[in-house]
Amino acid sequence: MSLSFRKTMSLMMVAGALSLGACASSSSVDNLESEVAAMRNEMAQVKQESATAAKQSREAAAAAEAAAAEARSAAQAANAAAERSDRMFQRSLRK
Repeated sequence: MSLSFRKTMSLMMVAGALSLGACASSSSVDNLESEVAAMRNEMAQVKQESATAAKQSREAAAAAEAAAAEARSAAQAANAAAERSDRMFQRSLRK
């Protein structure tokens, strides 16, 4: 074999190895890109779920505050009724 043929073959082998390496690395990059895209989708979904949970939490807090206000009002009404009843009972004892 001549020297130029050997050089050509060597260059072709190196080029082939590099192209195989490039294919493998491009598929690896493609895999990484798809994983990153999937993670971004999951992150967007988690953000959406978090926003929904925060909204539900605010609504639940508002409902709890409304219930507490209603309970305070009911307790005041019960106390007033108890006082009226006690006064009526005291009046009946005085007669």
